[in-house]
Amino acid sequence: TFENGEGDEYPNPDNDSDGENGGTIDVPETFGVSLTENSASSNTFTGDPSDVYDYGFSVDNTGNGSDSYALTAPGDVTWVFYIDTNGDGILTQDEIDNGAITVVGPIAHDDTPVWVIGRATIPSS
Repeated sequence: TFENGEGDEYPNPDNDSDGENGGTIDVPETFGVSLTENSASSNTFTGDPSDVYDYGFSVDNTGNGSDSYALTAPGDVTWVFYIDTNGDGILTQDEIDNGAITVVGPIAHDDTPVWVIGRATIPSS
């Protein structure tokens, strides 16, 4: 017999009434995400109107379920996001040709991070 924190007793799940060992415990899903800057990127950029800047980062699901993440960026700068297929932080023509994305995922909770490159265009006015 086991006890919970309040002292309530419950049977050992390894001694089920059907003679089988085992049991399950349901846990609520937790949500989490970690963003990591690619070492090839810099978080500071100065440029002229219409200049572009590429910023590489990884998206890692730190929750305990499979999740997808919407990519947005505030401000006057226009951002377009692409999957960084080789994780090097450098946007290639092949990655551009694969198409822009607005969502990363679904990413399983135990999956490897997904590398993304955001391309920012400085407004002309």
